[in-house]
Amino acid sequence: MSSFFCERTAEYALVPRLQRSLEAHFGSAIPIFYWKTREGNRVSSEVHRAQFVQVLAMFARRPKLTGRKDWLSGKINFEIFQFADAARSVGVPTIAGFPAVASLHGLYSDPPIYWLPIEKSNGVISNSLRIFQGHVQYQQTRKATHSQHCLLKR
Repeated sequence: MSSFFCERTAEYALVPRLQRSLEAHFGSAIPIFYWKTREGNRVSSEVHRAQFVQVLAMFARRPKLTGRKDWLSGKINFEIFQFADAARSVGVPTIAGFPAVASLHGLYSDPPIYWLPIEKSNGVISNSLRIFQGHVQYQQTRKATHSQHCLLKR
């Protein structure tokens, strides 16, 4: 399957939409790219000491062409599930965002975006979804040792 842009490009479409959504619910949302020696350093800790924050981890995923008309594929690497498991243990939910576009031009103005909660419980991972005529269906599968794919109908 072929991809035509990187995760960073997907972030440019995903972050503003996620921020607007979070602001509508929480009143404010600040996108950051966490870096231990910057946002996670002692100076940052002092500056923000008296402020309460809720953290959400988001991974941008890129669409891949399947060769089938009106279908895209997405992949969520097993390492993202491992990260989500560790993040959940400290109260940080993890999601993946997927702009369902078939070209760069599709990113122009509010592209269709699918938000996927990254969840794991009792050795079972929610790691695939199908989107057909606007309906999302999650499938439970056993723990994988590699990445998982999902198909999206545009």
